[in-house]
Amino acid sequence: MPKLKAGLKRNRTLIIAFCAMCVAIAALGMYFRSRDLDNTARIDNLTQSEPAMRYNTLDPGTQITELTDIMRENYMHFIKEYRSGKNVWHIIGQSGTYWITSGFMIKVTITAGRTKPPGESEKPIWQVLVYVMEIKSSAMLFVTIALICILGFGCLLINKERLPHLFPGQREDITHKGE
Repeated sequence: MPKLKAGLKRNRTLIIAFCAMCVAIAALGMYFRSRDLDNTARIDNLTQSEPAMRYNTLDPGTQITELTDIMRENYMHFIKEYRSGKNVWHIIGQSGTYWITSGFMIKVTITAGRTKPPGESEKPIWQVLVYVMEIKSSAMLFVTIALICILGFGCLLINKERLPHLFPGQREDITHKGE
């Protein structure tokens, strides 16, 4: 009976440890994802990169709406959109549908500014500039840490008595002197 109680106690401890490890891995994933979003939002791609696209248009609102729709549908999975000025829009996204499978975080900044028309009777022409910046996501670092934790926990489950060639001297019934 005491051996059975010790086994149940060990199993209960392992279940509690596994649940704690799962909670810790989930918290670590949330931390890495929020860190990626903060780093991406802080990038000032107006000063750090050249414009990826330039458009001259008479209606900047329609052009910007079309650009944001194209970016959302074709190039990235949309996360958040915000404005930082009167004529500056930012879109933050990731390369994959899920953060854990995406390799890059993407920030697209769209600016619109008036340019002086050649003649005074013409309508004002707007120049729309699109800046794109990618940063490497820390999803692969998170996956590596999570796998190491899971494999380490798996090592705790190994019953040393069943592997005498790896753990010599753990079993009393095996004699190595040929007796």
